[in-house]
Amino acid sequence: MVRVTLELAAGDARASIDLEAGGRLASLRLGDAELLLRESQPEFILPSATWGCYLMAPFVGRIRGGLVEFGGRQIALQRNFGAHAIHGAVFDVPWQVERSGRSAVTLMREIDRERWPFGGVVRQQVSLEPDSLLMSAEVTAGEAMPASLGWHPWFLYRNGTVRLRLESAQTLETTEDLIPTGREVPVDGLTDLRAGADLTARTLDHTYTRAVGPAVIEWSDIRLHIDFEPPLSAVVVHSPESGFCVEPQTAWPDAFRLSREGFRQTGAMHLPAGGRLEASMRWSWSALGT
Repeated sequence: MVRVTLELAAGDARASIDLEAGGRLASLRLGDAELLLRESQPEFILPSATWGCYLMAPFVGRIRGGLVEFGGRQIALQRNFGAHAIHGAVFDVPWQVERSGRSAVTLMREIDRERWPFGGVVRQQVSLEPDSLLMSAEVTAGEAMPASLGWHPWFLYRNGTVRLRLESAQTLETTEDLIPTGREVPVDGLTDLRAGADLTARTLDHTYTRAVGPAVIEWSDIRLHIDFEPPLSAVVVHSPESGFCVEPQTAWPDAFRLSREGFRQTGAMHLPAGGRLEASMRWSWSALGT
């Protein structure tokens, strides 16, 4: 793939947007410090989903069996993660630039109906300031459809301990292949992040529900606040050896099915034709140890 990138700059901060690879944030540098994984990880099932920070839309996380039922129709999505569909329809396709400047860009992508038969348009905006990065997105429905959106960053451990603080008292129970059952369970010694916890000492792949921002990441030298508010109310935390993810989302994974089965507070949205789902988050940073 030819990498077509846009470079944003503000003060000592630099951000790169990869237009061909889902319009994703491919790099975020604060002075000499890089915060994101910049290359895909071929050992994973879906290498294109294992680097940078990309937008998930018009659905987030896994959809069991790649099946969506809506309006009396059963839709079979492309299964890109074993038996399941994962992370939406726009994270690995080229995006178009609508507006760009030195420190901000607006991107657009029509949703391929072969990947999401309801159609629609997704837009995202990235705006860089010397001490923060604002990411906003909206999904406009082509026809009546379910919808969710969220962001999937892959952060570097960099060096030493990495601590994460997240205000949520429950996670989703899942099957062995991480499909939610719909049951929420209290956090425990492994999953409780409310007082801050060392991610390098635990392996997580959990959806935190009814989460309240900000999530706070602390490296040895940098503190990063991830500020979010409703409709972003679920956060997936994933911490394999290669890097770690803190993913604010408007809905649970497989929320459309769970909502249909009667579970509440899944975040699943039903949009009329032309209807919109919008969300935004802000990353802000400060130095530690100085």
